Amino acid sequence: MGHQEIALRLQEFWEGEGCPTIPARGWLPVGGLSPEGFFGVLSDEPFSACQEMSVVDLWLSPYGDDLLHPIIDRRLQVTSQAGSYDHRKRFLESLRALGLDVLVHDVRFVPRSEDRMPSENVCWKVLVDRIEIGSLKRLRNLGGIALREEAQVVEYSLPRLAISLEEGDAGSSSDRGEQCATYALHCAEPERIGSLFELSAAECEGSLSCGLYRPAYEHALHCIHLASLLSQREQTSVWERGARIEALISGCAKAYLEAADA
Repeated sequence: MGHQEIALRLQEFWEGEGCPTIPARGWLPVGGLSPEGFFGVLSDEPFSACQEMSVVDLWLSPYGDDLLHPIIDRRLQVTSQAGSYDHRKRFLESLRALGLDVLVHDVRFVPRSEDRMPSENVCWKVLVDRIEIGSLKRLRNLGGIALREEAQVVEYSLPRLAISLEEGDAGSSSDRGEQCATYALHCAEPERIGSLFELSAAECEGSLSCGLYRPAYEHALHCIHLASLLSQREQTSVWERGARIEALISGCAKAYLEAADA
């Protein structure tokens, strides 16, 4: 079973749970929400959607671009405010829909802190036979804004699921991922990347000053990516950048709510 068939089966499962499939997202920094998910869970109406995307995780670049630690990971992200049912139970049911016997395999939900995209929420990583195949996050607030209804974000790594399903391997190491890792570790010049970070942050703030929260959020996501890139090359100002990103994301959330209330 290839990545696309795994994605289609998961989409079919979650559509049955009230999460329709929406157009794929080109890329997202690890730990982030797509713009559709971010603004969707802040809206007045309960939001649910299933979206495929490429997630860039430069934090893993010291490992190279191996199959279990890909720099660019194809994932399926499910965001749901469809009720208070047990999403861990639903996650297990989705694995059964893929043909995985959860009574035979060792499936664990392991708590972890989520410190890449600022939040005060609860997150678990999901392991199948010690392979991290996804995550489950409960969102009570976003950008410092208390959500009207708690959201659940379920994320699957399609390549690692392929390994757990024993349907062949996850595919070969990608040239794109290897080049991203090499750039992050050896070529990225901190001063220039820092300047790009400041420019993206300024563009975010400029967009917010015009009430344009969607372009602002795209720039905030770019800041998350650049901060991750900088962390590979130098360790100074990490917490300062984190606080700056948190303020930008909070500004995007507040601008959206102000526009919705206008």
